[in-house]
Amino acid sequence: MIRRDFIAFLGAAAAWPLAVRAQQGKVAHIGVPARLPNLATELVTSQVDVVVATFTPCALAAKRATTTIPIVMAAVADPSASDS
Repeated sequence: MIRRDFIAFLGAAAAWPLAVRAQQGKVAHIGVPARLPNLATELVTSQVDVVVATFTPCALAAKRATTTIPIVMAAVADPSASDS
């Protein structure tokens, strides 16, 4: 059993550089607004690929700042119903 584990480890170690090289490509820019309206606007003008909003006020600020950039939300109530 130990020999099989060792051989599997060697195979994985040999394949690792190939897997790492396969991940190269476009690097996404991710923005996380914490100071709300001003930072949300700054993120939009810096042309991030996605905005990460943690908590409802952050999501609402991001929603007001853009209609074209996707917003990923965590720990957020219903932002559509909350926005007035």
